[in-house]
Amino acid sequence: MMYIEKHFREIQSLIEKGLVLLVTATETETMHLHQKMSPLPNEKGLIEVKKENSTYYVGLFGNFVVANVECGTMGATTSMGSTITVSNAINALQPKVVLMIGIAFGIDSEKQNIGDVLVSDKLIPYEIQRVSANKIIWRGGKPEANNSLRNSFKNIRLWDSQLPNSKTAALELTDVLTGEKLVDNIDYRSELLSQFPTAKGGEMEGAGLYIACQDKSVPWILVKAICDFADGQKSEGKREKQALAIEMAIKACLAVFNKQYVFEDLGVKVYDVGEAEEISKEQLPNHEGKLITKQSLISLLKSDQISELFEKLNTINIIDVYTLNRFRKEYQAGLKGIDLIDWKDRLIVFINSLNTIL
Repeated sequence: MMYIEKHFREIQSLIEKGLVLLVTATETETMHLHQKMSPLPNEKGLIEVKKENSTYYVGLFGNFVVANVECGTMGATTSMGSTITVSNAINALQPKVVLMIGIAFGIDSEKQNIGDVLVSDKLIPYEIQRVSANKIIWRGGKPEANNSLRNSFKNIRLWDSQLPNSKTAALELTDVLTGEKLVDNIDYRSELLSQFPTAKGGEMEGAGLYIACQDKSVPWILVKAICDFADGQKSEGKREKQALAIEMAIKACLAVFNKQYVFEDLGVKVYDVGEAEEISKEQLPNHEGKLITKQSLISLLKSDQISELFEKLNTINIIDVYTLNRFRKEYQAGLKGIDLIDWKDRLIVFINSLNTIL
């Protein structure tokens, strides 16, 4: 993915129209998210802007303009944790919606899969306790995610939920534990579950998300997929499991962001390519004279709608049909992992070059 550095004032018009803030907590989460984001029309890469202590990345995610910010550290309460990061981002970007996307731990390896997606119905900040001589009493509340956002995720009907082991990832609206501890101890996990039996998983940044959004009255929701079971085996296959988990969380989110009116009641509309400057440079005529934008083609690729992408490409007058057919044959051969990522990157270059080879 390419990045185009700009001054913060250059995204002011996007801010005024309303955008969605996507919050990540780790480099792995951010990298995978950026691979699914697309540059705005007329941009060669994601826009990168700096504002005070944070860097924001702006582009398209599905049909909507989004800005991504990565927390400087895991957890909520540090100087670069989620509370400060999200609060600063809300002040700077004035987002209409805030969504935290990432990885979490599950609570039952027999009933859950690596890659199952947990969408916050309620958060449980388990650190808020009174510790007395005889017992520990939890004294926190259970903040609820925004009703409209919960409804949008609850009503996902079709999404790319296939896992590598031929199983299907579950998507569940549920209670999610959140706290400062990096839990990787089955006894402590069991202790948490004895206190909070409705929880199906946990993570570290949700409390900061809630606190910042509650303070600014911004709708929020947390979407994280299971990468381990907090059972002392977190390090086994860590990289692969985290990569799979974040990919599944992103795919679930794309099922929502690929809709047209899902955020309309929250003040966010789909990106209007007709308002982009010099948009004609990014449009390609099909056989019937209708225009197809490069961005729409790339969005299909980013959201793994490959069959529909090739159908669109077949309607365009492309001289270099040999290269197009080669891409099709490579994909049909069953690309996976790094090879699939490289294939997508090469296809994006091909799509962006179409105006020069027509």
